[in-house]
Amino acid sequence: KQARPLAITVSMFFLIGVVSKTFDRGVGVLAEDFRVVLPLSAAVWTQTMEEALEACLPLLIMLGAYQVRSDGPPDRSPQQTDA
Repeated sequence: KQARPLAITVSMFFLIGVVSKTFDRGVGVLAEDFRVVLPLSAAVWTQTMEEALEACLPLLIMLGAYQVRSDGPPDRSPQQTDA
């Protein structure tokens, strides 16, 4: 059975949100909780990745809206009645 494209899009939206938040807080948590200070280049890289991932979220919303519209209404076959 083929996966539904909208379900994959919604799953990716939440996955990207989690990964983005991990990049956002990762450097701070390492410094505050574990006293591990990353070089400036690593901090800049994580911030760049976080912003790039967050920039993809509106695109996923637009893709999901397109998928809903192109899917159309569900097929409603007439049901057989035992009369």
